[in-house]
Amino acid sequence: MVASTAALKPYAYVAPCVAAKHALLGFARSLALEVAARGVTVNCVCPGFAETPLLDAAIARIAEKTGRGTEEARAELARANPQGRLVTPEEVAEAVLYLCRAASVNGAALPVAGGARSDGRGSGAHPLAQGRAAPARAAVSAPAATCTRSSARCSTATPGGRCGSPR
Repeated sequence: MVASTAALKPYAYVAPCVAAKHALLGFARSLALEVAARGVTVNCVCPGFAETPLLDAAIARIAEKTGRGTEEARAELARANPQGRLVTPEEVAEAVLYLCRAASVNGAALPVAGGARSDGRGSGAHPLAQGRAAPARAAVSAPAATCTRSSARCSTATPGGRCGSPR
């Protein structure tokens, strides 16, 4: 399943997203226990801020709400990643593929955030909340995808039921 770092730690100003992502991770972990004996694994990939059209729209809303320019808002989100950049969709896909192949990894949350803290500690402040107006939803969300493994078979079911994992 694809969640976000919001499944791993709280962020200010995006409480509904954080609640939904925490629920998704809890669901994945419970389901992992239920289906483990059948050789099926269920995990969550938790990307940080990723270069996607969804992020572009969020940056535009952030700029509007905070008065910052879009480049300034983008740079601030990139600074939340210790590598100083946004995550790419390809990096998220690589993590999904890894979990499809890792038969003994089950019920895990794999952060794809360049080393950003995901242990729930820290201020919990949204990167743009430093003395500014509350930004609109800025957390990245992707459609849920489920990686299942049964013996030598691996597929990522998308909402349309097609395999979405690169092979």
